[in-house]
Order: sequence, then structure tokens, then C-alpha cells
Amino acid sequence: MSDERIVRVIGLDKIFETEWNVSAGLTITLPITKDSTNYYAVDWGDGSFETFDARKEFPTHTYNNAGTYIISV
Repeated sequence: MSDERIVRVIGLDKIFETEWNVSAGLTITLPITKDSTNYYAVDWGDGSFETFDARKEFPTHTYNNAGTYIISV
């Protein structure tokens, strides 16, 4: 399985979503920097949800299982 992504941006509710086809053990790093926002939440699409403050740059997540996941920020 190749690692692919499809980016969809939804403007009305200010959610940024990306769709990933991942292999087991793949780590995704989001390009979020200190200047992006004060607080943000990430739904990794596999049942994991995290909230970060502006000091956390480039959040990462490793997927245990292969599949298609939608990451929402």
C-alpha cells in the first residue's frame, strides 16, 4: 500500500481536514507552528484526539493499523 493524501479544506466551520492512506507504523507530522493559533485540537481519525497549546509545534501521531484516516484540525 502506498502512502497517499488528499487534502480537503472546509471553510465555513474553520476545520482543516486531510485524508491519508497509511501503512501500519506510519508516523504523520502536521506542519503547525507556534504562530498558527493559541490552541488547537487534532482528531487523528483512529479514535485518538489531542488538544495542544501554541507551544506545541509539529504534532505527530503513529498509526498502529493500516487504513484510510481523516485527520481534522
